[in-house]
Amino acid sequence: MTTARCCFLVSLLLLSLPARAQDNQKAGLFTEARQLPLVSQSLYVDARGEDAEVRLVQVFHNAGPELGQADYQLHLPEGATVVSFGFWQGERFLAAELKEKGEAEAAHEKAAGEGRATALLKTDAGVQRFSVYPVREGALQRVEVTLRVPVAREMGRSQVALAVDRFLGQGRAASSVVVDVQTEEPLADVGVEGARFAQLGRSERGTRLVFSTDKPVEVWWSEKGAPLSYGADAVKLEDGSSAVGLRVALNNAGEWRAPYKELRLYVDASFSMRRRRAALEALVDRLQDQSAAPVRVFAVGDTVREQRASGDAAAVVKALLDGTAGHTTHGASFARAMDDARCRTPEVRCVGVTDLQLAGFEQILPLLPSFVFLADAHERAFMEGQVPLSARVFDPEVEAMAKLRAQADELVLPVLEVTALTQDGHGVEPMGSSSRRVAEGGLLRLFFLSTSEAPLEVAAHIEGRQVGRQVPVTVRSPESPEGRAVRRGYFERQLATWMAAYKRSPDPELKQRIIETSLKEKIPTAFTALQVSSPELSLDSIKPGDPLLTARVEPGLEEVTAWYPFGEARRLVYDAKEGVFVDRFLVPRGWTDRLYAVEVFKRYTDGRVRQERAWYRLDDAGPAVAVEADTERGVLRITSAEAGQELGGVRLEGANTWTRTLSALSGEWLVPLTELPSAFTVVARDRAGNTVHLAFTWENHTLSAMVEDEAVAVASRTSLQREVPALSVEGQGLRLVGEEVRLTVAGKELRYAHAEAPLTSLALTAVLPLEGGAALFGTQSGELVSLSCAKEMERCTAHAVGTFPSHPVTGLVTLPEGTVLVGVLGEGLKELRGEKLERSKLDVGSVYVTGVVSDGRDVLVGTAYNGLWRVTGGRALRTKFAHPHVLSLSMAAGGVEVASGSGRFLQKGRDRYVALSQLSLPAGSAAMMAAARFEGEVYLGGFDSGLWRWAGNQAEPVSLELDVREAQVNALASFDGALWAGTEAGLLRLSRSGKGLRVERIHEASAHDLAVGPEGLAVATSRGLLVVSAGAQVRRVDLQSGVDAGKFFAVAWQEGTLWAGGMDGLYRFEGGRGERLGAAEGYRGGWVTALLTRGDSVWVGTYASGVYAVKEGRASKVQGLEGQWVPLRALKAVGDTVWVGGLGMPSVRVSADGGKRAVLLPTRDVNDAMAVPGGTLLLTTDGAMLLPGPVATEPVKEVSFFSLPW
Repeated sequence: MTTARCCFLVSLLLLSLPARAQDNQKAGLFTEARQLPLVSQSLYVDARGEDAEVRLVQVFHNAGPELGQADYQLHLPEGATVVSFGFWQGERFLAAELKEKGEAEAAHEKAAGEGRATALLKTDAGVQRFSVYPVREGALQRVEVTLRVPVAREMGRSQVALAVDRFLGQGRAASSVVVDVQTEEPLADVGVEGARFAQLGRSERGTRLVFSTDKPVEVWWSEKGAPLSYGADAVKLEDGSSAVGLRVALNNAGEWRAPYKELRLYVDASFSMRRRRAALEALVDRLQDQSAAPVRVFAVGDTVREQRASGDAAAVVKALLDGTAGHTTHGASFARAMDDARCRTPEVRCVGVTDLQLAGFEQILPLLPSFVFLADAHERAFMEGQVPLSARVFDPEVEAMAKLRAQADELVLPVLEVTALTQDGHGVEPMGSSSRRVAEGGLLRLFFLSTSEAPLEVAAHIEGRQVGRQVPVTVRSPESPEGRAVRRGYFERQLATWMAAYKRSPDPELKQRIIETSLKEKIPTAFTALQVSSPELSLDSIKPGDPLLTARVEPGLEEVTAWYPFGEARRLVYDAKEGVFVDRFLVPRGWTDRLYAVEVFKRYTDGRVRQERAWYRLDDAGPAVAVEADTERGVLRITSAEAGQELGGVRLEGANTWTRTLSALSGEWLVPLTELPSAFTVVARDRAGNTVHLAFTWENHTLSAMVEDEAVAVASRTSLQREVPALSVEGQGLRLVGEEVRLTVAGKELRYAHAEAPLTSLALTAVLPLEGGAALFGTQSGELVSLSCAKEMERCTAHAVGTFPSHPVTGLVTLPEGTVLVGVLGEGLKELRGEKLERSKLDVGSVYVTGVVSDGRDVLVGTAYNGLWRVTGGRALRTKFAHPHVLSLSMAAGGVEVASGSGRFLQKGRDRYVALSQLSLPAGSAAMMAAARFEGEVYLGGFDSGLWRWAGNQAEPVSLELDVREAQVNALASFDGALWAGTEAGLLRLSRSGKGLRVERIHEASAHDLAVGPEGLAVATSRGLLVVSAGAQVRRVDLQSGVDAGKFFAVAWQEGTLWAGGMDGLYRFEGGRGERLGAAEGYRGGWVTALLTRGDSVWVGTYASGVYAVKEGRASKVQGLEGQWVPLRALKAVGDTVWVGGLGMPSVRVSADGGKRAVLLPTRDVNDAMAVPGGTLLLTTDGAMLLPGPVATEPVKEVSFFSLPW
């Protein structure tokens, strides 16, 4: 990649030994560039089953000027794949995502051109190429790559090679290595060749090894097993078939007599073999050691010359390569030598050894089963398609010597050969063209596709002795380690087979199939690449629940917890399907920090806790756009006017439905000036979904901006009449009983009228009794309320002395001078002097104050990023508490309890802390997103908790087998005798089955909204607009002229007309065609979040642009709702009343006569509304469910608030 910013190009060479430089350049691997020194290297190896996962963490130092891009290159062993990669930018780890190669390269170039950190990894000719942009002057650049490497097996031992000096980094770079080994059979022995090691723990089937090395090492282990064992595992695939993996372990072949009397070894003596000397010595040594007959060695060059064999393999190889036989070798020489009459007799076994640079290669193809090839990744890639997959090829640079020894064993030891596989009487063909032979001490793995679970009949023999048997097939869970291994093994071989077919005969359809499978299975191919850029969150992060916080599975990782800077702490749940820990969270709309961090704590089985930080950016501002008439080129040019900002879409709208949707060309959107009408509007949307409308005139070759003809008057919240309904709600420390708020202070229950100081949260986070019966308290939502109570009276008056929207009040303490110290998360320390609230002069180094308490002597202040502080003598001093993160402070028996991401501690004395039991945090959110009635019952959809049933004034979970993303419910509807759920994973049909519900997965794409109409169930998804008719027949209806959205968030029927909305605006579908409503029709809003049909009108809810009403094709803003932020789907009709949900603001009740009331409820967001039995209204909110009273407008009756159990 070349950009104006990329002034330097540096290669972080993984293959860096000087001895290899000439060959590397000859192969065209590297450019002329300086190399960054490696200063730190760590390897974490998780070896279990048939694969080992190797996570490499390296730190490089850039001692020179800033680099525009650093290129990092990596050779893989045969069969190894890259699982993940990423790099660190400050405290952020940017993890890559697998994409189609062209898309990944474009995203990488775009991000780099905008100055955003980005990285790209793609596979070319067997080399993994990884680019990082930029590398700052003097910076320590940390990169991380995770590989999956096959475990080699020979002589009953499993081995993993860690070529630390060549494969993974620069020579003589000391590396710390941790290896976790887990075995299927009891562990017999374990060791490391090349380094001294220590065992940290050993069980019957596992152990952990630790060591440090700067040289190549091989980790090995052996198991206690039967002489010959078979095993077969199966895992179900989406189409109902199964991927099956067969394992054959030949530990001991029993009595066996070699059929040959002499072994002849023909070795390529050309110059190119000299750099493979070490591997050649190992091969000769192995053959001499394992052969049951004498070994004769021949050098093949310009001539064929016999070299006297000896026990010293190094001396034999030295003589073979001394040039006596000549410096060039041709395939014809091998063919003549190995076509000797004696080589064709059973008494003589002939073996050839060469590389893939052999001239006349085609002449040895008939002899291929007798050859071993020593070749690196570049030679393999060059000869791909000419060398069968079954050929014995070994890469000395990066592969374990165990593989070479196993290949040698196949030539001289007893070999088991699988001759046939049948299941249910039908023949089974293994995927790919891999070998079906395994030598004594080795392991054979075969994969195939099946529609049966019947036992597998294996026909096999050892040198003619039949050893086949019937093998039961064990069906594994897709989430189990065994199930994931079988699925990956099958698809790796399927992709390799398709790639070989594509290279023989390029086929666009086959290429597309390869790309789709590669992306779905997360297995990189030559057509895909891993790419990552700096994360940016936006309005899309507030609703419908993005972003997701994820943490990768690691060896020994037991639990992952997260602390969010807006005051929430949760345990991540394990997503077995994706193999990650995950939490879906909501960002409060009132959160003021555009860039914020989430603290992640990883707890391991050995008791370790590691803290990491995930950074996010919240973007809710419209894009800055530059519009220019370039008369020289004759085009209107539209570009981003702000560095680092990326426009997601641009279109032009004019009168009489004139519309032009533009495509980007190198960051510019162009349209010929000759096509412009006299007046038009530029509508530009950024990637976050924020939209701007810019009106222009084009007259007399002059472009002029014009003032909008529609005056936008945003109504303030006080312009609507407020309503504080009477409720009976049990919160956390605060209760609503009718019109009163009640709380207990110093053992006394205090009461005040809710209307005096309305709350948006009933979670009490801090309380402080004051003299004269007064009190202060703070809430999770940031309200600070003062209570004045008559002496000996529990009835108080209340008023708000401070409001910090979405910033919890975390502590209240009276200081010696009489002021009140107030802790506010994200706002720091405040002091209340009388009725005046001001910033405190005490400095604790962070505004993220998580707790303020008094221990009887001093005041303790906890912070999220700067540890625990003590306030004494008017100053704040840092304590000796060991952890920088304090989650909360609370009074406990015996002292102050300090909760941290690292655990719970009790303060015993000023600077002594005793560890307590494990910190227990909840998992998931209490938020409810949707409600629907089905078969007379009310069902609720959880934000991340699945389906619930409303039963007798409480919600009960419905038992369904849903994965993590399926449990993230966005919408519910009753249609065609079933309950339908729109989830983040796709569309589900839930039908009655006995006393429960049966799940059918209908469509795989995030489903955001559902609407039942005359033509069926309309579904707004991330991949188009769908209509489902009776019998679950799905058709896509948005692929019509005038529609280019593809991603929809809201949908509604108006008789036979279908309305839909998304990030790009509002659409109408009728009579087989679709159209967008824009500025010409009066709609100047952006992201459409909710739609509601009201007679001859359609109401349109948006983020940030208020509520519109569309009537007879014209859109206008609904008076009084111009400033309403409407959550997804939060426009609902209940009788003659319309409920308009609020995102971080009160919801609004619109009566039949058009009157509007802002309903002040003790919650942050209102998402859905529906009438339930008993004449009450059920609201789903960010805190669960709320019942604010009867549907009618009469005085409300007593109702209840229900919080979902964790």
